[in-house]
Amino acid sequence: MAGKICVSASVVQGNGSKYVATNLASEIMKREKNRRVLLVDFDFENPFLAHEFVKHDEVHGVDNLANNITSEGIADELFMENVISTKLDVDVLRGTQFIEKGKMFSNQHIQAILEEAQKLYDFVYVVINGKANNAGTIVSLMKTDELVLVLRNNYSNLLKVERMMKLVEQYAPSKKVKVVYNFKNLTSNLNINKKFEESNAQVLGVLEYEEKGID
Repeated sequence: MAGKICVSASVVQGNGSKYVATNLASEIMKREKNRRVLLVDFDFENPFLAHEFVKHDEVHGVDNLANNITSEGIADELFMENVISTKLDVDVLRGTQFIEKGKMFSNQHIQAILEEAQKLYDFVYVVINGKANNAGTIVSLMKTDELVLVLRNNYSNLLKVERMMKLVEQYAPSKKVKVVYNFKNLTSNLNINKKFEESNAQVLGVLEYEEKGID
């Protein structure tokens, strides 16, 4: 059975989708013993997923896969060679080192990488950015089983949440969408939840600061 894909995206850059994805992956690893869990960084504009745990390895990552994808996909050995093991017991496919050059990855590249990840792992947590100008975002939304949108209750998120929902409706119209507020500004009276009333999105609540959280 193919591994489950969960995509995380920030409505506004800096909301904390990488923080959320890393902690989700770590938590599922603790609960699902003997399962294999992978974090994948397809945020080509800000590729620093689990940076503290992979910064020692500047050689391996997603950049080494693009030019080695054939009509049959990616060789298992090549894929695993470019995955970085971490002390979290969660593996990481590090993001590109060619920041803002995400267009070097085609739809076929992203699809092959995700299919290989699903073949080798039970749970695949993918981080994307909220723009439709790259294959990482589009293909990940099309292939995901579940989508987690990360917000903060401020005007920047209020202004951009509709654009994000249109992106979801276009590429992941039937997928489960969950909404998480990463820290809440208690002085704000904004009610962004109204933006989700006509969608299938489920607002889970606020992710409060946790000292044991992995950043």
